[in-house]
Amino acid sequence: MRPDEFEDLVGRGHKARYPAGAFLMRQGEPSDCVMVLLHGHVTIHSGDHGLMAVRRRGELLGEFAFFQDGLRTASVRAHDDVTVVKIPGRHFLAYLDANPRIQRDLLRLAIAKLRTAESRRTKASSGAALVRALAQAAEGFAEDPTTGPLLVPLTQAELGGLAGISDLSVVRGMKVLRDQRVVDARARKGSVLIPCLACLRRAALSTQKYGKLPGSINGCGGAGSCPEG
Repeated sequence: MRPDEFEDLVGRGHKARYPAGAFLMRQGEPSDCVMVLLHGHVTIHSGDHGLMAVRRRGELLGEFAFFQDGLRTASVRAHDDVTVVKIPGRHFLAYLDANPRIQRDLLRLAIAKLRTAESRRTKASSGAALVRALAQAAEGFAEDPTTGPLLVPLTQAELGGLAGISDLSVVRGMKVLRDQRVVDARARKGSVLIPCLACLRRAALSTQKYGKLPGSINGCGGAGSCPEG
């Protein structure tokens, strides 16, 4: 979406603010608007699968319902204080009618998000599921495409929900990732410290190739010289 197209979209709505913990949207409710996230982070939740994703500024929220039956397919909750632009549904649909290319792009993006959610249900080792979920969360909280370090403010229970694995599997998986220097043990309670995003991304890619987290994958621990093995 070009800058002028983005300005056209947000110009059709009004700003709204939500405190941390507030619900912006609830699963199953009729969809009457979309939102553009201007500041802060939100988490996406499904009643069947728990925490599904983390979204950051610049992302569009709630558009999927307009390509289906008009009901919210997930709940959206403010992880911290957030500012959004709320665009009424009729204005959003008029925007899509005036911009058919963007309509096609948004539909493809909605399908990609759905496939990402469905991939959580595919068979994979708990270690692979954890590192993919951690990489997804890290990308959601990273304000810039930096290599790290990055503090991911999610609890182990939330990571387990995002990965679709048990709390015990999270504990075991985090120990492996700490031993391999992909994550750092020095983090406050309720968060995970990623010393190097590049190493985490490489570990996540390796799970797509092998279906599990290879024991040979090691991180740099934030030293800035990422090992190849």
